Amino acid sequence: MSNPKGDIPDLISKMLSPPIIATIVTVLFSLWSPIGSGLLNPPILMLVGFIFLAVLPIVPVIHFAKKGIVDIYVSKRGMRTPFLLAAIISERRVALLPRSWPLL
Repeated sequence: MSNPKGDIPDLISKMLSPPIIATIVTVLFSLWSPIGSGLLNPPILMLVGFIFLAVLPIVPVIHFAKKGIVDIYVSKRGMRTPFLLAAIISERRVALLPRSWPLL
């Protein structure tokens, strides 16, 4: 039998994970951007934002988890830095995207 006290925090933790929040923010900013969307239409903005903010930051974690090097939560603190840097690079790339759209 499952622990009901453990289920609710686990559910909240999964619902507030960075990829989920990134997806929600991407949709909201694509549809209602405070500075406008420029030359791109909202579906393209959602796709690009989803790829760079929600998918690419977790690809290295999934890859190394499948190899058995880390667990999916990257529980060992010493192993987190490379994955954090990969996520920051991906997120920085999408932040620079409007200036470099032809280069993508």
